Amino acid sequence: MLSIAVQPPARVRPGSILYPPLIVQLSSEHDLYEHLAGYWTCVSLIHYATGQVIYEQMCGKAADSAHPIAQTRSRGVRDQAYFFFQDLAIHAPGRYRLKIRLIRNDYSPESGQDGAVICDDEVNTRSITVEESGPNYSRPNSQERAFIRMLRDDGQDVPTPAH
Repeated sequence: MLSIAVQPPARVRPGSILYPPLIVQLSSEHDLYEHLAGYWTCVSLIHYATGQVIYEQMCGKAADSAHPIAQTRSRGVRDQAYFFFQDLAIHAPGRYRLKIRLIRNDYSPESGQDGAVICDDEVNTRSITVEESGPNYSRPNSQERAFIRMLRDDGQDVPTPAH
């Protein structure tokens, strides 16, 4: 199941890198670990009300492969992974959401000679209002801060908020 582990800020200035950064979590009670190499996510900027994809208004890394979470940190869930988007920025004022799609590369015999790309799940963030008077960053809640610490411990280069 795909879920948002760390939400992007609710308000931001145009062109500011989103802080806290978007972090998405994948959890499963099944044996996910051996299949993680075939999973990745992609992020799209969408209009808040219509859900229509908006092109050329967002920059930064919009795709990531799965990073496994160590069993000792997974709190009873058998398999978990995360996807990390540390440098996303939205350029135009407006109200948006980010849509994250979980993609699986399927090379089973049923998928044909070249395999297939399958969207297994998707999730949207809360709304993001981009406006000139918006802050440069917002403060993550305690659970989000704990998740960010875990990523830093995992060697990820998590940005600090721009003041």
